[in-house]
Amino acid sequence: MKLRVTYFLPTLLLVVSTLNAQLKAVDVQHLPLDQSREWAHPQFSPDGNLIYLTTMGFNGIWEFSPATQSLRQITGDPGSGFGFTVSPDGGQLAYRRTSTDEKTHERLQEVVLVNLADKTTRVLESGETV
Repeated sequence: MKLRVTYFLPTLLLVVSTLNAQLKAVDVQHLPLDQSREWAHPQFSPDGNLIYLTTMGFNGIWEFSPATQSLRQITGDPGSGFGFTVSPDGGQLAYRRTSTDEKTHERLQEVVLVNLADKTTRVLESGETV
């Protein structure tokens, strides 16, 4: 029993100490982005070579390459920037698209998957909301 406590306590202290670790910024760079938009919610690609971002209103998703300083629009769908995610391999991006029927005011929600290599899209799921 004493042997277990001897190993348990140091292990517990190691786990707790790593949970309290702090990040340290080593460099701050301003991205050369279009100043006519208010950019928000950046996400790095899994390999860290690209940055995906949207606007303050979540309208559209863009891909920025720090290496080439180029900005490429992935989608212009309204609200698409809210909760988008990049696949673990960095090859695809998923987002929610919402469209409203002007006559009935019914909303259609779609989960869209974008292949980032060729920008082809595929609707994975869709459904109406009230």
